[in-house]
Amino acid sequence: MSRTVVQQLKISPGLNVNYYADSDTELEKAIKDRRVNGGIIIPKHFEKDVSSAKSPSALILIDGTSLPKEASILGYASQVLGTINAGAQISVLQANGMVPYQSKQSVLNFSYAERILYEPQSSYLRYLIYTLVPLVNQGFFVPVLLVPALMKKKEKFANIKIRSKEGVKAVLVL
Repeated sequence: MSRTVVQQLKISPGLNVNYYADSDTELEKAIKDRRVNGGIIIPKHFEKDVSSAKSPSALILIDGTSLPKEASILGYASQVLGTINAGAQISVLQANGMVPYQSKQSVLNFSYAERILYEPQSSYLRYLIYTLVPLVNQGFFVPVLLVPALMKKKEKFANIKIRSKEGVKAVLVL
Protein backbone atom coordinates (compact mmCIF):
# COMPACT_ATOMS: atom_id res chain seq x y z
CA MET A 1 0.00 0.00 0.00
CA SER A 2 2.88 2.40 0.71
CA ARG A 3 4.14 1.76 -2.84
CA THR A 4 0.65 2.58 -4.13
CA VAL A 5 0.69 5.85 -2.19
CA VAL A 6 4.10 6.77 -3.63
CA GLN A 7 3.03 5.75 -7.16
CA GLN A 8 -0.16 7.83 -6.95
CA LEU A 9 1.78 10.82 -5.61
CA LYS A 10 4.24 10.36 -8.45
CA ILE A 11 1.54 10.51 -11.15
CA SER A 12 -0.32 13.39 -9.51
CA PRO A 13 -0.18 16.36 -11.92
CA GLY A 14 0.72 18.93 -9.28
CA LEU A 15 3.56 17.04 -7.61
CA ASN A 16 7.08 16.23 -8.72
CA VAL A 17 8.35 13.22 -6.78
CA ASN A 18 12.11 13.29 -7.21
CA TYR A 19 13.60 12.41 -3.83
CA TYR A 20 13.31 9.41 -1.54
CA ALA A 21 14.51 9.70 2.05
CA ASP A 22 15.50 6.77 4.23
CA SER A 23 14.35 8.33 7.51
CA ASP A 24 12.19 11.05 9.03
CA THR A 25 15.24 13.11 9.97
CA GLU A 26 16.69 12.85 6.46
CA LEU A 27 13.43 14.16 5.00
CA GLU A 28 13.29 17.02 7.52
CA LYS A 29 16.89 17.94 6.72
CA ALA A 30 16.16 17.88 2.96
CA ILE A 31 13.22 20.24 3.52
CA LYS A 32 15.24 22.57 5.74
CA ASP A 33 18.10 22.56 3.19
CA ARG A 34 15.53 23.44 0.49
CA ARG A 35 16.34 20.40 -1.63
CA VAL A 36 12.65 19.47 -1.55
CA ASN A 37 9.45 21.39 -0.78
CA GLY A 38 7.69 18.61 1.06
CA GLY A 39 7.40 14.92 1.68
CA ILE A 40 5.34 12.19 3.22
CA ILE A 41 6.27 9.80 6.00
CA ILE A 42 4.52 6.45 5.77
CA PRO A 43 4.80 4.41 8.99
CA LYS A 44 6.07 0.83 9.11
CA HIS A 45 3.40 -1.86 8.78
CA PHE A 46 1.13 0.67 7.08
CA GLU A 47 -0.85 -1.84 5.00
CA LYS A 48 -1.17 -4.28 7.91
CA ASP A 49 -2.51 -1.52 10.15
CA VAL A 50 -4.97 -0.38 7.47
CA SER A 51 -6.24 -3.94 6.96
CA SER A 52 -6.75 -4.42 10.68
CA ALA A 53 -8.50 -1.02 10.95
CA LYS A 54 -5.89 0.45 13.30
CA SER A 55 -6.07 3.79 11.45
CA PRO A 56 -2.38 4.46 10.80
CA SER A 57 -1.42 8.06 10.09
CA ALA A 58 0.76 9.14 7.20
CA LEU A 59 2.53 12.41 7.95
CA ILE A 60 2.83 15.12 5.31
CA LEU A 61 5.81 17.44 5.91
CA ILE A 62 5.85 20.70 3.98
CA ASP A 63 8.21 23.67 3.80
CA GLY A 64 6.06 26.46 5.20
CA THR A 65 8.12 29.35 3.84
CA SER A 66 6.12 29.61 0.61
CA LEU A 67 2.37 29.70 1.08
CA PRO A 68 1.47 28.97 -2.57
CA LYS A 69 3.78 25.94 -2.69
CA GLU A 70 2.58 24.80 0.72
CA ALA A 71 -1.08 24.98 -0.30
CA SER A 72 -0.44 23.23 -3.61
CA ILE A 73 1.52 20.36 -2.06
CA LEU A 74 -1.00 19.93 0.73
CA GLY A 75 -3.93 19.96 -1.69
CA TYR A 76 -2.51 17.42 -4.11
CA ALA A 77 -1.14 15.13 -1.39
CA SER A 78 -4.44 15.26 0.53
CA GLN A 79 -6.38 14.42 -2.61
CA VAL A 80 -4.19 11.37 -3.29
CA LEU A 81 -4.29 10.18 0.31
CA GLY A 82 -8.04 10.74 0.56
CA THR A 83 -8.67 8.67 -2.55
CA ILE A 84 -6.46 5.83 -1.34
CA ASN A 85 -8.06 6.02 2.10
CA ALA A 86 -11.54 5.69 0.62
CA GLY A 87 -10.45 2.72 -1.49
CA ALA A 88 -8.88 1.04 1.53
CA GLN A 89 -12.01 1.57 3.62
CA ILE A 90 -14.18 0.10 0.86
CA SER A 91 -11.88 -2.94 0.63
CA VAL A 92 -11.98 -3.50 4.42
CA LEU A 93 -15.78 -3.19 4.50
CA GLN A 94 -16.17 -5.61 1.61
CA ALA A 95 -13.73 -8.06 3.24
CA ASN A 96 -15.97 -7.99 6.31
CA GLY A 97 -18.99 -9.00 4.22
CA MET A 98 -20.56 -5.71 3.23
CA VAL A 99 -22.13 -5.53 -0.22
CA PRO A 100 -19.95 -3.49 -2.67
CA TYR A 101 -22.65 -0.88 -3.37
CA GLN A 102 -23.31 -0.37 0.36
CA SER A 103 -19.60 -0.14 1.18
CA LYS A 104 -19.12 2.55 -1.48
CA GLN A 105 -22.14 4.49 -0.28
CA SER A 106 -21.02 4.39 3.35
CA VAL A 107 -17.51 5.62 2.52
CA LEU A 108 -18.27 7.95 -0.38
CA ASN A 109 -21.29 9.79 0.97
CA PHE A 110 -20.15 12.89 -0.91
CA SER A 111 -17.61 13.69 -3.59
CA TYR A 112 -15.82 16.80 -4.70
CA ALA A 113 -14.00 18.08 -7.72
CA GLU A 114 -11.11 20.47 -7.92
CA ARG A 115 -10.66 23.31 -10.37
CA ILE A 116 -7.53 25.42 -10.31
CA LEU A 117 -8.07 29.04 -11.25
CA TYR A 118 -4.47 30.11 -11.68
CA GLU A 119 -1.78 29.29 -14.15
CA PRO A 120 0.61 26.96 -12.30
CA GLN A 121 3.36 27.55 -14.88
CA SER A 122 3.55 31.29 -14.21
CA SER A 123 4.78 32.98 -11.09
CA TYR A 124 4.03 36.03 -9.02
CA LEU A 125 6.42 37.99 -11.23
CA ARG A 126 3.55 38.22 -13.70
CA TYR A 127 1.52 40.16 -11.13
CA LEU A 128 4.43 42.15 -9.76
CA ILE A 129 5.54 43.34 -13.18
CA TYR A 130 3.33 46.43 -12.92
CA THR A 131 5.30 47.46 -9.85
CA LEU A 132 8.71 46.20 -10.90
CA VAL A 133 8.91 47.84 -14.33
CA PRO A 134 8.52 51.41 -13.00
CA LEU A 135 10.97 50.69 -10.17
CA VAL A 136 13.55 49.24 -12.55
CA ASN A 137 13.09 52.18 -14.91
CA GLN A 138 13.52 54.60 -12.06
CA GLY A 139 16.56 52.69 -10.81
CA PHE A 140 18.05 52.93 -14.29
CA PHE A 141 17.04 56.53 -15.01
CA VAL A 142 18.40 58.19 -11.88
CA PRO A 143 22.01 56.91 -11.81
CA VAL A 144 22.56 56.51 -15.54
CA LEU A 145 20.77 59.50 -17.03
CA LEU A 146 19.81 62.07 -14.43
CA VAL A 147 22.99 62.21 -12.32
CA PRO A 148 25.37 62.74 -15.29
CA ALA A 149 23.01 65.38 -16.73
CA LEU A 150 22.92 67.20 -13.39
CA MET A 151 26.70 67.04 -13.10
CA LYS A 152 27.05 68.52 -16.59
CA LYS A 153 24.66 71.40 -15.81
CA LYS A 154 25.86 71.88 -12.24
CA GLU A 155 27.31 75.33 -12.83
CA LYS A 156 24.25 76.54 -14.74
CA PHE A 157 21.91 75.46 -11.91
CA ALA A 158 24.20 77.03 -9.31
CA ASN A 159 23.87 80.44 -10.92
CA ILE A 160 20.08 80.55 -11.52
CA LYS A 161 17.12 80.61 -9.21
CA ILE A 162 15.12 77.42 -9.71
CA ARG A 163 11.78 79.20 -9.14
CA SER A 164 12.48 81.85 -11.71
CA LYS A 165 11.25 81.58 -15.30
CA GLU A 166 14.77 80.68 -16.46
CA GLY A 167 15.10 78.03 -13.67
CA VAL A 168 11.77 76.37 -14.48
CA LYS A 169 12.70 76.29 -18.16
CA ALA A 170 16.09 74.67 -17.34
CA VAL A 171 14.40 71.99 -15.22
CA LEU A 172 11.86 71.26 -17.94
CA VAL A 173 14.61 71.02 -20.58
CA LEU A 174 16.50 68.62 -18.32
